[in-house]
Amino acid sequence: MNKTLLQALLIVLCFVPTLQAQQKETAPNFFEIQKRAYDYFNQNNIKLKSPDGKELPEAGGTAQFKRWEWFWQQRIGPDGQFPDPMVIYNATAKYKEDQLRRIKKRGDAVLSPADANWKQIGPIGAANGGGAGRVNRIHVNTDFPDVIWAGTAAGGAWKSADKGATWTPKSDGIPSIGVTDIATTITNPDLVYIATGDGYGSGNIQVPISYSIGVMSSNDGGTTWSPTGLTWKTSNANTITRLLISPADPLILHAGTDGGIYRTTNGGLTWTMVQSGDFDDMEYKPGDPTTMYACAGRTIYRSINSGASWQALTAGIPTNIGRIALAVTMANPDMVYALCARGYSNGSGFGGFYTSANSGTNWIATYPKVTPNILGRELDGSDDNDGTQQGMYDLSLAVSSTDPKIIYAGGINIWKSVNGGTSWTSNTHWIPGNGKPYVHADIHDIVASENIATEFIAASDGGVFRTTNNGSSWTDLSKGLGIMQFYRISSPASDPNIVIGGAQDNGTNRLKNGQWVQVAGGDGMKCLFDPGNPNIVYSSVQYGSIQKSTNGGNSFQPILTRGTTQENAAWVTPYAVDPAKTSVLYAGYTNIWKYEPSTSKWSKSSTFSGLGSLTHLTLSTDGKTIFAGSQRGMYRSKTGATTWEKLTLTGIPTNISAVVIHPTNPNRVWLTISDYSAKKVYASEDAGTSWSDISDGLPSIPVNCIVYQTNSPDRVYVGTEAGVYYMDNGTGQWVPYNDGLPNVIVNDLEIHYSSGKLRAGTFGRGLWEGNLVDCNSKPLSVTAKDSKVTFCEGDSTVLTATAGFASYKWSTGATTPSITVKTAGDYSVVATDVNGCPSASQTTTISTATSKIALIRGNRNGFTDSLTCEGAPIQLDAGIAIGYSYKWSTGDTTRRITVTAPGIYTVSLVNTAGCLGVSLPFTVKPDAVPAKPIITSSTSIYDSLVSSAAAKYQWYLDGVAITGATTQKYNPPQSSNGKKVTVAAINTGGCFTMSAPVTVGASGVEEESSAIKMNVFPNPTSNSTTLELMLQTIAPVTVEITASNGAQVQTLEFMPDALKFSEQISLKEFAVGAYIVTVKCGSQTWVQKVVKE
Repeated sequence: MNKTLLQALLIVLCFVPTLQAQQKETAPNFFEIQKRAYDYFNQNNIKLKSPDGKELPEAGGTAQFKRWEWFWQQRIGPDGQFPDPMVIYNATAKYKEDQLRRIKKRGDAVLSPADANWKQIGPIGAANGGGAGRVNRIHVNTDFPDVIWAGTAAGGAWKSADKGATWTPKSDGIPSIGVTDIATTITNPDLVYIATGDGYGSGNIQVPISYSIGVMSSNDGGTTWSPTGLTWKTSNANTITRLLISPADPLILHAGTDGGIYRTTNGGLTWTMVQSGDFDDMEYKPGDPTTMYACAGRTIYRSINSGASWQALTAGIPTNIGRIALAVTMANPDMVYALCARGYSNGSGFGGFYTSANSGTNWIATYPKVTPNILGRELDGSDDNDGTQQGMYDLSLAVSSTDPKIIYAGGINIWKSVNGGTSWTSNTHWIPGNGKPYVHADIHDIVASENIATEFIAASDGGVFRTTNNGSSWTDLSKGLGIMQFYRISSPASDPNIVIGGAQDNGTNRLKNGQWVQVAGGDGMKCLFDPGNPNIVYSSVQYGSIQKSTNGGNSFQPILTRGTTQENAAWVTPYAVDPAKTSVLYAGYTNIWKYEPSTSKWSKSSTFSGLGSLTHLTLSTDGKTIFAGSQRGMYRSKTGATTWEKLTLTGIPTNISAVVIHPTNPNRVWLTISDYSAKKVYASEDAGTSWSDISDGLPSIPVNCIVYQTNSPDRVYVGTEAGVYYMDNGTGQWVPYNDGLPNVIVNDLEIHYSSGKLRAGTFGRGLWEGNLVDCNSKPLSVTAKDSKVTFCEGDSTVLTATAGFASYKWSTGATTPSITVKTAGDYSVVATDVNGCPSASQTTTISTATSKIALIRGNRNGFTDSLTCEGAPIQLDAGIAIGYSYKWSTGDTTRRITVTAPGIYTVSLVNTAGCLGVSLPFTVKPDAVPAKPIITSSTSIYDSLVSSAAAKYQWYLDGVAITGATTQKYNPPQSSNGKKVTVAAINTGGCFTMSAPVTVGASGVEEESSAIKMNVFPNPTSNSTTLELMLQTIAPVTVEITASNGAQVQTLEFMPDALKFSEQISLKEFAVGAYIVTVKCGSQTWVQKVVKE
């Protein structure tokens, strides 16, 4: 089980046993750690400023906690959960993949970023009077002693091939990382492993300030890197403090972490936890790769099977110890050395020096005294262990490779023993000019050379230092290391050669006349030049202590502290000069404080509620519109801070990191978000009353700062957790602007107009300068003719770009203002004006619509043809097609149609876009009509009636189909005497021919005379037909109309007035088809087929 962040924070397990019971699988979130930390500091009288404004005096170690708090407070969400540390690595990788997809999609219409041409302007190496930046670990390969590796707090891994004379960054391709340890193999120095993160950057908390993504490896000397199998989530509270490769087997590695010791036997592919605990250090026994030592809190462990299992060795180490640094030496392989620091509850000071002469089995207190305090600030070690010490932050130990009695101990300074640790003398001091060699404060690592007996190398908050004469003198090897962790930067408008910046660990540094000088100490925070007077410059340190210089930064005097405001202030406190009246200053504490030269006093200008310490403050150029806020909300003033209103930020994440106001229109505002959501940048056109998300195209990583470029087409630049991006009206999209810039956290951006430069203050790679984008491109849009962005297959549309550009380049490769598009896809264009400035359109998506193809089904033969009887109806069916309409070749628009005439028929399915899908042709062919059947019978009465041969039959009695009479023979019943019988001969296609009627009688049947015929015309007919015949006598006439299926559909009665009968019969209401017309008059019967079409 991993130990929780709380336990890592306190490191007081020995003194607060109840904490052991609080272990849990899920580590506490940010707010839980923050609260418990402040509770702990308060209970132990380790005083500092708490989030609720409670005043507590500062002490050693609390600064490291406040750095951690500042870093994460602006990056976590409302739930306080820490992100997966791989989020930056994965997000930047995904962004690159998305960019490749965009390039592939846009074809030739790719907006090439302007040439940023970023260059590092320093400090490269230590500033005069200061340091280069924090280095956590030094690694020297014993077989290649000229090669030195340095693991830095937030600037990645650096390599020197000439013993520190020059340095090369080796992990700039990995975004936003610190490095706590480095390991290389003896046989192959190009095989390198790094433990990512900043293991002790937060002091006792031991959760990383810079991102830890586990152990990474390189097989080409650091040119490229890949993750190993040891990765985790920040919420699991894992940091790595030590990384070792077995001297006997390069595939065996051990990683000491705050959750335990992890072991791999396959070069990092897979890892196994072999010992739980919160580990700080680890060493191999010289000459014996089977024996290893490790320490966690006050407990020292030993393994005698190459690290596969471990045994605790507790005898001899006091219970008040919170951290131990171990050392071994080739001069006496059985010796083990332990430099101890007390836990937080015991002051974090010197806890004694212990040694073992038998490989850790027994320990003795070689130097149990705590005076002199060899971990303290004072030259003579007179510091009290009163809670002002920081042994939990900086602790290191090294022993000469040739003399086991020469020992170097690192705390704030370096102390030396020449008698095995029984006495100590100060060897270096963090303040120059006091009789001791200068080495920057806070020693995190000391390495004894195995090749040169008198050589030692130290890593500190200020860089890398080396002695080659057993400590008589130390040389700064940091020249070439560009690893400063800047919080804020500023330049005077009139002089591009002057820059000032506040940095973690290394105060406020000024570049002037090509030289960097530290002009103020502490942790340098926001700094600011007066807009009109470069001699007036402001600097600050943590918690809002603001200083002013009237001589360009040569010296400073305090002008505002918490003692004046009696209010809480953020770690990086915002303040600003009124651009319209530069003698007026504003500072953000819990409220806004304003300095008026007329009174020479600071006065409170707001009564904010619920914001806590303010983290951002922005003024318009006229000084009237002001935005101020924190992670809890934002206020706006339109009256120069005399009145304020709280803004409703519905839907906007709370982590607002920066605000910028348009230089001439204060209603236009942009803000940035520093969490891991997809919403990164918002714009407002009404001074913050409403906001629009304009983040599309940015990776989902924190955005820390924003600047607006004056006299540009609304160009804004943002600094993110992994570089710089910009967008304007011409680009219409976010463009990466990182040519030459490492993948590093950008905390601050500034535009220097007279030099045409954009400057970036990075958190781990110093100050960088790039070219401003020098274009005023207008927006570029694409319109489709008649707004036609969807067309039918085979059709086309025309896309036209905004007119007035000098040249065009479409994603298709075309170079004309308009293009004709015949295929579906995404289309975009980049246009260039006469000055060569590009603009990019948004992507226009063109789609083609296709219609379904219907299959026509007839009454026989399937989907291609059908037979029909002469004049007989046939139904054609196009099938179900939801969302489509029908259009037949006949003009009909229904799913089914009935036709009687032979021919070729088609149907089109029409979709909502009007696209037609034409069916295959369907052929209706005429079927052969059967021969007219002849009815025969014997002369005997009521004999069987027999039809001539046919495929099928249907008998009729007086024109009415006889149910069941469907065979060739029919036996008329006695009741049919005197009635007329007919038969229909039907073929396989359903076509039929009617026989002449016969009369059933006593003497047999007689076929009706064919001399008396009925004329029916027109036939076929579409509306009506006329019956014309000669009667034998004037008598009532009955007309019966029967459908082809035998169903009687109509009966009409007429009374003729002459023997010649003529009557028009209406068929208008009848369905299309064939009908049998039977006319009866007295003993006469006529039968005739009529076709309605």
